[in-house]
Amino acid sequence: CTGCKGAVTSEYWARPTLIGQCPDCRYIACEKCHVSFKKGSCFCQNSNFGNKYCTMGDSLLGGKRYTGDRHPQYPLHPRENALKLEDASRPCGNCGEVQLCFRKEY
Repeated sequence: CTGCKGAVTSEYWARPTLIGQCPDCRYIACEKCHVSFKKGSCFCQNSNFGNKYCTMGDSLLGGKRYTGDRHPQYPLHPRENALKLEDASRPCGNCGEVQLCFRKEY
């Protein structure tokens, strides 16, 4: 495990159990570290274990809340679009995809 430096295995009784490995930075998290605010985030700046911060809900970056651009991962209902999303598509400041981003208050 990258967080606690413990050897991980798939056998529950022997050592800490492997929960995830980031496909980009290769950070490995065991069951104990995966739920930690400080040790549960990988080294990537724009994602956590391959999940982009801009498509996640209330995301935490090493204990700090992510405050950058956010956009829906899936299309929203038309009534929700008018209320929560900006009027025009633009490149997301996190991933670079051209999307309708959420307004700052959301």
